[in-house]
Parts: sequence; C-alpha cells; structure tokens
Amino acid sequence: MASLPNPRHPAALPRRRNGKEYACEPCRKSKMRCDHTLPTCLNCERRKIVERCIYLSAPETRPHNKRSTGSTSSLVSPIRDSSLSDQLPGLELLNAPGSSDEDNADDDAAILKPSSGFFGPTSFSAVFLDSKDGLASDVTSPSKDDDHALHFQEEVKVNAYRVNEEQDAHMTLGVKVLGRLPDQATCQRIVEVYTGKNMYGMDKSFHKPALIHCMASLWSTFGVALNAPRNQRNIKEMAKILTRNTKSILRDAEDGASWLASISGWKVRWEMIGILFATLGNTALSILETDPFWATQPGSRKSRIQFASEMVQCSNWCIQLSSQKDNINYLMISLLFKRTILESQCTGDTSLVLWRQHGDLTAATTGLGLHRAQDLAAPVTISSEMRRRIWAVVFAVDKTLATFTGRPPGLSHRYMSCPMPLDLSDDILLAPREEIEKAISELDSNGWNTKGELYTATNLRANMVHALISSEILEIALGNSSQYSDERLMDLKIRNEQTLNSYPPWLHYNKDFANPHYLQWTRLSLRFRYLNCCLLLEQLWTKRGNADKQPLLDVAREMLELTVFMWTERDQFRDRHYDYDFMIMFYGIPAAGVICVELLRQMKQSTPTHLHVPRSEVIPNLSLLVGFLDWVQPTAANKQLCIRMRAVIKGILDRILDAPPALEIVPALDHFDIAQMDVDDLKWLDSIDWTRGPFVDLGMDGLDGYANFS
Repeated sequence: MASLPNPRHPAALPRRRNGKEYACEPCRKSKMRCDHTLPTCLNCERRKIVERCIYLSAPETRPHNKRSTGSTSSLVSPIRDSSLSDQLPGLELLNAPGSSDEDNADDDAAILKPSSGFFGPTSFSAVFLDSKDGLASDVTSPSKDDDHALHFQEEVKVNAYRVNEEQDAHMTLGVKVLGRLPDQATCQRIVEVYTGKNMYGMDKSFHKPALIHCMASLWSTFGVALNAPRNQRNIKEMAKILTRNTKSILRDAEDGASWLASISGWKVRWEMIGILFATLGNTALSILETDPFWATQPGSRKSRIQFASEMVQCSNWCIQLSSQKDNINYLMISLLFKRTILESQCTGDTSLVLWRQHGDLTAATTGLGLHRAQDLAAPVTISSEMRRRIWAVVFAVDKTLATFTGRPPGLSHRYMSCPMPLDLSDDILLAPREEIEKAISELDSNGWNTKGELYTATNLRANMVHALISSEILEIALGNSSQYSDERLMDLKIRNEQTLNSYPPWLHYNKDFANPHYLQWTRLSLRFRYLNCCLLLEQLWTKRGNADKQPLLDVAREMLELTVFMWTERDQFRDRHYDYDFMIMFYGIPAAGVICVELLRQMKQSTPTHLHVPRSEVIPNLSLLVGFLDWVQPTAANKQLCIRMRAVIKGILDRILDAPPALEIVPALDHFDIAQMDVDDLKWLDSIDWTRGPFVDLGMDGLDGYANFS
C-alpha cells in the first residue's frame, strides 16, 4: 500500500545546482548540518528558534551588511518558481487556515489590556462625567471583566534579516495571506448572504456588484492555486501576480466594463483582496451564531467573532502589501475604510488601535485629494462616483468617531469641496454613458432618486448631510469659546430641521413594519442621527446658561424610547444585531444620562420643578435599557462599555426607586376591615389567567372602569 507523502520530507525542498538541499538560515550561519525538513528543521526546534527557521534561495549571493528591525511571527519557506498551471504533487502543501487546532492558535494575536484614552464633552459618557452626583468614578473605573476583553494585535511582525531580503519577506507575507483565504464553499455561502441582504449601512458602502464580480473572478481565475489542497508554489505565483498588479497605478475608467476589468481577473490587486477579506468579515457578522454554517468551519473559525478577527488581520496585511510608494488610489482608501469598520466591530469603537487606523484613513483620504472637487463639467463615470462615495463615507465615519469619543475630528467641512454622490443605483454606474446620463436627468433638484428606491448612495447621501451639521456642532462643542454664539447655534437648529425635511418621503421614520425591515432600519438610523444632532445642540444651549431644559429632555426621551424600541423589536432586525452594542452606546447612553441626571436633581429638590419628565414613561424605559445592556452578547466589541454603563444606570435607578416613600401614596386603609368582606366578593380572582395580562376579566359586571387597564 502506498504511503501518504510526508510533509517534512526533504524532497519538498528545492535543490541547488549541485543537487544539494538548501540549509535554513540559522543552520547556515552557525555552520551546523541542517536536516532540511519542513516547515522547520529539527535543529531549530531543539534550539527553540523556530521563528527564525526559513529557507532562502541562493543565500550566498546576498549582501551581509544591514539588518532590519522586527521579529518573526510565522514564516513559510520560499520555493522555486513555477507556473500556476504546473502542479507537482511532491511540493509541500500550504496549510489551510483552521486545518488543525495548532494552526488556529495564531501567534500574531495577543491579549492586551484595553486603553480607551481621552473622552471629550460629546462622548457617550460626558453627561455622567459632568454630573456633580459622584458618577465620574463609576464611569471611568474599569470593570472586573475589562481584563478579559479580547483585542487583536494590529501589526504583523515580519523579520527580513537583510535589507535586500525585503522582497522575500513581502512574498512570505503574501503567501500567508492567500493561505488564509476561506475555501470556495465558505466564500460562496457568505457572498450569497451578502447578495441576498438589502442592507445599506456604511459598512456595506463599496460598490456591491463589483465585490460580487471580483469574488467570482478570483476563483475562476486562480482556482488552480486556491482550491484544496493548496500548493505553495502556485500560491507564491499568485502572490507575485498580485504584487506586480499592485505596483501599477489604478487609472480612472470611463466605463463600467473597463473599471471592473482593471480590478478583477488577472489584474486583481492586493487592495481588492483586502476589501474582499473585509467584506467576508462584515457579512459573517450578520450571520447568526446559531446558524449551522458555523459548524462547517474549522478550528476557531467556528466562532463568529474569531472568524471576523482573522479577516481583520488579513485585511490589515493586505494594507501592508499594497503600501507602494507613489501609488495611492481610491481603492486603497476603500480598503482602509473597510478595515476600520471591521476593526471597530472586533475591538470596540474606543480602541486606540481603531483610532490610529482611522488616522491613517483620514490622512490617506486627503493625501489622495478626495476632499477636493474634480472637474464638475466632466461626464459622470463610475470612477468619479466612487471617489465621491468614498469621501462621503469617510467624512461621516470621522464625525461619528469624533462624537463618540469627544476627540477632535480628522476632517473638516471647511476644507472640502467634493460634491455628494448622486442617488444612483450600483447597477446603473456600470451601464453605458447614455444610460447614466438618462438616470441623472430623472433625479430631483436635490439629487435624490424619484423612484422611491433605497440604494447604497441613498444612505450615503443622507448620512453625509447630517455629518456636515455634526462637523459644525463639533467645532463649537470641542473648540474654544470663540466658536460659540447664540445666533450660530440657532442657525444650526434650523438647518438641522431643514435637513430632516429635505429627505425624500420614503426615508422619514415611522413604526410601520409593513415596510421591509432593511428600509425600517435605514429610517431608524437616520432618525437617530437627526436626534443626536438635536441632543448635542440642546446640550450646548443649556451649558451656555439658557434655563429652558425641556427641549433637551424631550429629545433625550425620544432617543431613549427608540433605543428601547430597537431592542423590543429585535426580531425585526436580526441581521443587524452585531451593530446593537454601538447603537446603544452612541444613542441610548447619552439620552439615558440626560434623563438620569435630571431625575437625581429632582429627587434632591424639595420644591416642585417646571420640567416635565414623566416617571411612568422614563423609569420603565431605563429599566428596559438595563436589560438591553445586559442582553448584549459577550463577544460584542463594546461589551465592556455596556457592562460599565449598565452598572451606572442600574445604580441610579436604585437610588431613585429606593428613596423614602411619601407618607400617603394611596388612601389610608386603617378603618378597612377585610373580615367584613363576603367570600363571594373574591370569586373574581378565579377568572384571572395568571399567565397573561391584563389580570382583570374585563367582561365582568361593575368593572367597566378597568377597560383601559394594560
């Protein structure tokens, strides 16, 4: 019986011209006899220097002067060149990610203690920090569970032992990235989810047909290299092709067909591979943890968050692989954006790793000049619209993160002249120029489509108009006192209302679930953005000494009500559960803070106040919010923040509800003798179904007054 090939057999190594095998670098430098085994020789295993065991072709020809800094994490051995179609069964197979438990123990991941950094006056916790009720220590003190928060290391450490060996290290990293691409069945399953879900959030903002086309062309073009079992020689050839394509500048295309051809097939680039990795991670987060799909995944990838975290790492490595000098393009910006979004969903929105990544994103965006208007007289093409879309989404994300953390934004409306993207469908951008011009002529005067359709660009435009308002609000809230004036604040209030009224009718929020759930989610998200601007404006108004806090409380009550509604109707938004931890922290917590502080203030006052805060409404909603915070999954990126804020709000509720009761809340029962009651008077208790409510049989005589009991 023929035995299976041994992956450590020396035959898997290329040979020198004299027929001898190459020695690994540590053995060669130590002048030790190498046994030439793969992936690491036994000498290096005994010396515990496995991370340094690599095989270089023709090492004697390389200079011996300079070394680069860094440490090796996981290197695979470069082997001799070959064509993709030439498959030799004796070559070493590249280990597929998740093929064994040892392979899944990624040595590039680390458990790090989180460091959230500075939080300014617009942050989610600002209301609690500004309060004089001793809440600041409750918010800033770490939870006992914080040490167990999972953070994934941002950088991969690659050791190129000499300066001239940089290409070998680059190739090694490329082989590693391609080896971690999920198999074709997994990619097809996730793409089916991505195709079937009509979700148009900012994390789904790249051109959807282009992503589907590029994923399909990747397997049709490079299936020889990517199909299992993966041959290292073929993977290396594929990495060479990607690197060569990435070094070429991505030119703007005049039509959709040439644009697709420039980023797919044999012209695919590392940027596109990174975007595909990020799309796989983002879409996988929308697949429920109970879905049978996860049982088909190997090793640690059975966990949804672990799967997404591996996609984070791979997209980050693609950024390194695509960082060529003098070659920055909007595809690279899109990769940085997708990477930033995926990072936030794995490490949290207050992570300093995310903040640094976002800094790279904003710097690259302005470095490419996306904030500047192009030739407005030129015809609209998919290239020009993609530039506008990327600028719009990066600008909106910048304002969201700045508001969430209370830190100055990286982009300003004062330095932008890029127009908003047109409200066109993704498919029409791939059509001939005549069809694009016809679709543009059918838009209304403000650039919205008149068909009542929800496109990717529809959501981007709506987010952008509120981001422009937020940019001016942040100037006042985070800037110096010279930025503030009552006139400017009132003008922003008026413009915020006008922005809401300028939306097409199908974007206005209502609670009619007869509409598709994805449309309801978009409407709810846009309503939240409008209310968040209102909340920030009212907070600025009251902080400047204006006494009327009722508008602030009204806005906070509506935001709290919508946050609770989002949870009570969570079955309608099952595809967006992965985003709940951010929504509750960004919108629910600031609103709850305003209400909690006001309830504490009223509790301490002996005189009645003119402010209307209906306790019968807000206290149940705050209690539901506590349950919402407790419901957030342990794998959620902002789980630790949710735990901390849950303790704060629950403590405030305890202080409010455990206050000394009033002397007479109900009429006195001192003279009521229960013994005088006829037993027949209590027979109505038998008619109650104690498993349901209301607990009164409304059909009984004499109980008409309970008709509205609920």
